[in-house]
Amino acid sequence: MLLDVQDLAKHYVLGEGFSNLFGLSNPQKIRAVDGVSLRLQPGEVLGLVGESGCGKSTLARILVGLESPSSGALLFNGNDIAEDIKSNRKLFHQKVQMIFQDPYGSLNPQHTIEEIVTRPLIYQRLGLSKAELRERAIAALNDAEMMPAERYLNKFPHELSGGQRQRVCIARALVLQPDLIVADEPISMLDVSIKWSIVRLLKRLVKERNIGLIYITHDLSSVPAICDKLAIMYLGRVVESGLCDDIFKHATHPYTQALLAASPNPNPDIRRGRPNISGVIPNASDIPAGCRFHPRCPNAQPQCEMEQPAERHKGYHRAECHFAFDAKTEVTNRA
Repeated sequence: MLLDVQDLAKHYVLGEGFSNLFGLSNPQKIRAVDGVSLRLQPGEVLGLVGESGCGKSTLARILVGLESPSSGALLFNGNDIAEDIKSNRKLFHQKVQMIFQDPYGSLNPQHTIEEIVTRPLIYQRLGLSKAELRERAIAALNDAEMMPAERYLNKFPHELSGGQRQRVCIARALVLQPDLIVADEPISMLDVSIKWSIVRLLKRLVKERNIGLIYITHDLSSVPAICDKLAIMYLGRVVESGLCDDIFKHATHPYTQALLAASPNPNPDIRRGRPNISGVIPNASDIPAGCRFHPRCPNAQPQCEMEQPAERHKGYHRAECHFAFDAKTEVTNRA
């Protein structure tokens, strides 16, 4: 198992310093990630989908060691990530890399493309010569389909298009030859024509290198083209998960059904109902009792307001809903 996330949580306390200073008894707690469990094998792509504010990016930052979890277990190749970071952070980051959402803000405008791509190698102190560093940069850029790579080495980020900048970010993640890449909405700031080439590139790299990829997005239309598994997040929890095709054909959680209904589909033969939810995602510091989705759920019953639903499953398909996998709640999309 490449990645095993078990009941992971990340809670923030608002004004924690002031609460301690002035003796406030009830500081607000934000439950950004609130009991997430995920598993990923080498060569697999796990899609993580949900509205803004559901905890996707916080989870991503925990997975790459930029945040520490409040509780839960996080295993990478069978080893505890927190212990790996404590014992050898550099070695951990050789194996786990991140592609950030913004290809403009995540590149240093004062560095050339060669400096940007080779910087991780320099930080790792691998003892490579300048010629070896350049060779590794060229290989990574070629893998990211920036060809011929030599043409871009001396350019600066402002001289590149948005798609080219994102390919540079991908090359920077690849240069250390990691086992796991976390891509936080890597296509959200790109033109439509560029998005699909980046999706195809990431899919190819996963298969050729046998690496794991966590693909975080709010764009469901791109998910079937790249993901093997899918996890739907709502207000800090995974409310539905399973094989990507299975969820798209047999979504059982009302939130997943609403996301699918709201997602445009280019195939006119696929009929989807209209999304039947209202309102916005609640504040993570004031999570509703019972099922956290019940204030927006069209199928909510009195039980939903009082009881947190247990996870129900049907094979690999899992959902946190009192009525999951009931025949009347399933939605089947027929081509």
